[in-house]
Amino acid sequence: MERVYFPHAAINGQPVRMVLDTGSTDNFIESPRVAKRLGLPIELSDAIHNINGHDATVWWTKPLRIQFGADTYTSPLEVLNSDAPTLIDLSPGKFDVDIGWPAVRNNILVFDADQRTVRAVAKLPSETSSWLKLPILKNDTLLLKITLPDGTVGSLLVDTGNASGVNLAPQQWKAWRPAHPHAQVSSIKLFDGNDGTPIETVWADEIKLGALTLTDVPVSEDRMPQNFYGQDAPPDEVFSGHYFGTIGLFALERMDLVLDGKHRVAYLKPKPSPGPPYPGFDRPQPRQAAGVPAMEDWTVAPGVRIQWDTAPIK
Repeated sequence: MERVYFPHAAINGQPVRMVLDTGSTDNFIESPRVAKRLGLPIELSDAIHNINGHDATVWWTKPLRIQFGADTYTSPLEVLNSDAPTLIDLSPGKFDVDIGWPAVRNNILVFDADQRTVRAVAKLPSETSSWLKLPILKNDTLLLKITLPDGTVGSLLVDTGNASGVNLAPQQWKAWRPAHPHAQVSSIKLFDGNDGTPIETVWADEIKLGALTLTDVPVSEDRMPQNFYGQDAPPDEVFSGHYFGTIGLFALERMDLVLDGKHRVAYLKPKPSPGPPYPGFDRPQPRQAAGVPAMEDWTVAPGVRIQWDTAPIK
């Protein structure tokens, strides 16, 4: 379960495991357990938040001193009730603080898959002029606008909180899977956190996601409630009926990616085969960047600016 970590992050002088999650709408502390461990008093809010498709109450902390790199911020944070039985497992123990897409979208972000880093740059790299360009939807999660095979418009979620490859929406999975009957099936059994049913994961030598074509990625069905993605965007900005799927961290290793969230444009360049190995599949061992083994966590480089919520404590 790889993550994208902000190294050397701290709250009130205490080290915390802070992660970047472009599939999240908020900045939050993972659970009351984490807040208690950090000694942070919390107050119950009267607001109800939608978390992974489920309604849940949240708490707020008092304003905190939050540090990352040379930057220091002051902000309260939400504390999620991730103990609620209706919520999908948020991988307790892997992180303390989650930073959502709205907090970083004003940066120009370069995703360097070879070094597993996310860094901010002052201007777009010149090489992106020849890359595939996809609009970034006006949304609180990182949704890209794509054209579906039938000519209609759809949305593709880029989720750095998801360690897998490609998760297709049910209607896309039902079309794609029968068309690839001989695809290699993972030897690792995964199960849906909602109802305990098995999730099949298969290997795609190639998969088309609108205009984006990726090679050497695992593919599975996305079981997330379909009303979750795009829930906060205006009706003319969201295509919830045509949600195509999600690309996770492993799929991000199969492309070069630059995000200009301020101007709402994503620049993508798929990488050639072969891709890196993935658990559960018998794959050849590709060349790896020096000192960067496969299936390791990513890091956020200093210089990425974070925008914090300043919602009042109820």
